[in-house]
Amino acid sequence: MDLRHIRAFLAVAEELHFGKAARRLHIAQPAVSQLVRGLEAEFGVILFERTSRRVSLTPAGQVLLGEARDLLARHDRISERMARIRTGETGEVGIGTIPALPPDLLPGLLTEWRRQLPDVLVVARSLSSGLTATAALDRTDVDIALLRGEVSDSGVSAVEVAREPIGIAVAATDALAARPSLTATDLDGRAIVTFPRSADPVEFDRLFGALRARGLRSHTIHESAPGGVDASLRLVRSALAVSLKLESEVRAVRDAGVVWRPLDDPAIDVVITAAWRPDQLGPASRQLVSVLRGQHPPHT
Repeated sequence: MDLRHIRAFLAVAEELHFGKAARRLHIAQPAVSQLVRGLEAEFGVILFERTSRRVSLTPAGQVLLGEARDLLARHDRISERMARIRTGETGEVGIGTIPALPPDLLPGLLTEWRRQLPDVLVVARSLSSGLTATAALDRTDVDIALLRGEVSDSGVSAVEVAREPIGIAVAATDALAARPSLTATDLDGRAIVTFPRSADPVEFDRLFGALRARGLRSHTIHESAPGGVDASLRLVRSALAVSLKLESEVRAVRDAGVVWRPLDDPAIDVVITAAWRPDQLGPASRQLVSVLRGQHPPHT
């Protein structure tokens, strides 16, 4: 038995006429009769009473009618669900996230993905700071990674999803808070709270290399966990240190004892990039990438 037998039986049962059933199925009438006879032979029952004038269902046919409708409805539901998986309308996608993302970035992305792809489950996976795109995407549960910096790894595609300038968080009582903007030399001799170099050597050297190149000579480093904005700003609020921060990070904490000032010299941007391997994306992941590309055209 296969679905052809069931469809043939159902057409005859609903039309109560083999010729009309054949036209409905777009096959020859003998083929319909053969399919019905095959079903009767398999079950060992008679499904239709046939005379020269009429066709009617037997008691066995009445029972099979309800079952056949349920079976075909289930088949149609399964087919629809499989089609939605095949086209990426449903499924699960793992998003790898580093600790030090702008605070509103991931919630904003998740909200937009849910709006455009409501039946795709997006699960955030925690990544260590300082990973390359290749290392992040080697994880089997990560389809797309949100990383800090530009991405040029072989076999990896990427799009910039956020760019924000770094500034300085200072205590509201600090003399630096009275200035509209700051420079590297304003930080000379200060204690600076930041993530440890071991957590992300590339980013650490990029930031402090730029500061040293513009006049920072003497400073003390207090280490704070990557993404540990609250902990680092507690030191800032106590006027024990200043900190390199995004304005969005300081704004999210809502601490009146801490203010943010732009860093004008040098001007340093933090770039967040979404990265993926095109040849390893499933249908749902490809849909998310399409949304990302629509939200964030290539940066020029």
